[in-house]
Amino acid sequence: MISEPLILTSEFSPLTLQIDPSTGAALRVWESTHPSDALDLLCSVRLVTQGTEHRGATGGLDYRDTVDVHLAAGGTGNIREKAGLGERTFEVPAATSAPDTWSAVWKYTFRELTPRLAIELRVHAHSDDAIVRNIHFDIGATVSDPEMWRVNSPGNQLRADLQLSALHSRTAISPAG
Repeated sequence: MISEPLILTSEFSPLTLQIDPSTGAALRVWESTHPSDALDLLCSVRLVTQGTEHRGATGGLDYRDTVDVHLAAGGTGNIREKAGLGERTFEVPAATSAPDTWSAVWKYTFRELTPRLAIELRVHAHSDDAIVRNIHFDIGATVSDPEMWRVNSPGNQLRADLQLSALHSRTAISPAG
């Protein structure tokens, strides 16, 4: 099993990404010409599975008797690489704490145009009766100067080019579309 972090790069993007060889999660990203300015990342994934669905007291749905499934150390397996028009994608398999029922694949796409790097996690059920209620994907970073950074999250309730320093608490981001 590989124990050194893996490095992903592409001719289409100025970014370099370091991933954990046991889970496939992103560890660090930097502009190729400025490795000393690397941004350390902390990724965690939790699948809320099984359980039962109930109407919430104030509306919405509540899930009871659920089972949490996490990414697990198990090696990334064979990384698949595909080049497309103006982009290169790496698909990195990931193990879970319930390997008989769930598996996952990280998809890292380096692009010529923005976003220069897209991170996607695909979850696969290995049983017809497997149910996923929710997926919690947290990505965090410690930055030295939040005034320098901008947040862009199309399709969400954040304005474009919002200064990172303007976010004072954890912020939920929904996928666009």
